[in-house]
Amino acid sequence: LRRSRDELEIILRGVADGITVQDASGKLIYANDAAALLTGCATVDELLKTPIPELLGRYEMFDEAGNPFPLEQLPGRVAMKGRQGPATMIRFRVVASGAEHWSLVSATPVLDQQGRPRYAINIFHDVTERKRTEGLQDFLVEATELLATDLDYEETLYRVAHIATSFLADVCVFDILQPDSVIRRIAAHPDPETERHIHELVRRHPIEPEHPAMRAIVSGETSLFEAISPTVFERIGMEAERASMIAELGFRSVVVVPLVARGRRIGALSLSYTTSGRRYSAADLPVVHELARRSATAIDNALLYHESRQAAARLRALAEASHAFAEASLDLPTVLDSVAQSAGKLIGDQCILRLLSDDGTLLPAVALYHPDPARLSHLTELMANEVQRADEGLVGSVMTTGAPVLIPTISHDELRRAITIGHRDDIERVPLHSIVIVQVRVRERVIGTLGLGRERTGDPYTEEDLLLLQELADRAGLAIENARLYREARDAVRSREQFLSVASHELKTPLTSVKASAQLLGRRLRQEPIDRDRVETLVGQLQSEIIRLESLVLDLLDATRIQQGRLELRREQVNLVDLARQAIERFESSPQRLPGHELILDAAGPVQAMIDPGRIDQVITNLVSNALKYSPEGGEVRVAVRAVDDCVEIAISDTGIGISAEEQAELFQPFARGDVARQSIGGTGLGLFISAEIVERHGGTIQVESLPGRGSTFTVRLPIDPAAGG
Repeated sequence: LRRSRDELEIILRGVADGITVQDASGKLIYANDAAALLTGCATVDELLKTPIPELLGRYEMFDEAGNPFPLEQLPGRVAMKGRQGPATMIRFRVVASGAEHWSLVSATPVLDQQGRPRYAINIFHDVTERKRTEGLQDFLVEATELLATDLDYEETLYRVAHIATSFLADVCVFDILQPDSVIRRIAAHPDPETERHIHELVRRHPIEPEHPAMRAIVSGETSLFEAISPTVFERIGMEAERASMIAELGFRSVVVVPLVARGRRIGALSLSYTTSGRRYSAADLPVVHELARRSATAIDNALLYHESRQAAARLRALAEASHAFAEASLDLPTVLDSVAQSAGKLIGDQCILRLLSDDGTLLPAVALYHPDPARLSHLTELMANEVQRADEGLVGSVMTTGAPVLIPTISHDELRRAITIGHRDDIERVPLHSIVIVQVRVRERVIGTLGLGRERTGDPYTEEDLLLLQELADRAGLAIENARLYREARDAVRSREQFLSVASHELKTPLTSVKASAQLLGRRLRQEPIDRDRVETLVGQLQSEIIRLESLVLDLLDATRIQQGRLELRREQVNLVDLARQAIERFESSPQRLPGHELILDAAGPVQAMIDPGRIDQVITNLVSNALKYSPEGGEVRVAVRAVDDCVEIAISDTGIGISAEEQAELFQPFARGDVARQSIGGTGLGLFISAEIVERHGGTIQVESLPGRGSTFTVRLPIDPAAGG
């Protein structure tokens, strides 16, 4: 019998299931090695010597639904009552470590001759691996169903993260690489208050370059920290404040894996154990990688869907913008306003459209948009006083380099450094947090910039916004160019009509006079005796009107040459003092010079310059003629000639009727004449236009200073040697 008992002992010790035997008092009287291992005891003797209450105190027990398992329903206790209970699935959690295992527990009573329980034989069949596999499969199925149900991947990932915290982690964090290279972090924890602290941690501290999540994104590295120690934080260069917050949250074990879709790393998945006391091991990596794979696929699908929707929305927006440009017709100011409004409304918020000045040096704002009327008013005031050079600031960078500017998040100091110096104090009233600027082009020719600024934080411009704005700017460029060409064509037609009207009127007056004088001369010549004095007077009148006709025809021809770009110069070295003196002498006997006029030449000595003498004489003659004409009460007409540095300065001043500021703005345009001049003084309005063109062809400038009733001064500046200027 003893031999049989020893053989049975050997057999039971080799059984994989844990087996224990309790006597009628509940005391353990037998256990095999598997039972000792399952209960955390080093040997069978240790197990047998440990009181049952102490053994039970080492564990928390749960049923399959996760509810606490009642001690009175333990199979061994049921067997000690003489009943054979069903095999029961129990989840054991070690209080000290948080480690868990599952066992299918059954117990069989052994009765004495009177039918009373003498022993209870307990069998613990370890099914931890099976339950873990089943749980992982259920978890992955549920996560996959969630990932497939919604294309709003951020909300879906948050729900998946919460599922993970009930099975695979205490804390789950998804780090998603956005198209604009910003990392979006999604975190979950079963406890709302702890989750709030984690969100605060994520918000305040972006991940460092050596952070495991960043390494997963950049190089595809998997990181497993079975037991977290403070040195880990030091090794990755973590800030002390952040390390302290993590320590307070109780991070104990962490695993981080990359999210990979279609061969591209699009983020990282981080799982952490904190208060549960559980630990990750290499055995957990396959399921973590599988969750990461399924999540990455869902994210990628959502991003593709989002991109397709954005592309469709972009096409709709561009179609709407094109329609708005078309509705603006060919009126240039309306087109410019439509461009700014379209960009501001489609992408938001503040929009500034700038077009290059005719001389290519300035980049003034020509249209503005802001959804807030008060902000728009301030912006309009700001731009009215602005002098933006084409090579300064951010817009200057876009103009000179051709590269667009995209600053998703710009700090206050960065904005101050980027803005034109004269307007740095104004940014306090327009606190931009994100900026995007692109070129406005027409057939590879840059004509300006289109820029957007966003005042609200947390909503930066993206590459998608940049692409949309550039496409909009390209379409706007064509609309602006068409409106410009239409305006130029319309202005050309108006100029032609005005030209014909003025020419007809101005030619008609001297022709009528010539005709009348010729008729009178004919009658005088047929009368006897011939009145020679009267004939000479009539001949003089004819000559004067013929000269006037010749001058008018020459002005009209010059205007035509200028508009066709055919005004030529024949330069030679000339003494401008002599040229001015000759012009003044011609006016000494001119009918334009009234008895009250005093012509004065103000020159200290000879002033030489390389000019076309005929053309500059034409300029001086025209300016002196105007000075006499617009001084009907007489007065001094002074012609001053002097050398100033490397230029010649010719100033013609009078004390006549003067010119208003409004009229000065249009003074050098063809056919431009003041109200007083049109009413009482004859002329074509071509003289100053031709003079200005001649001076500009010489590389010089012409300016006017005048006040109504106080006279005028026209100042011509010409380079002494144009070749020396470049």
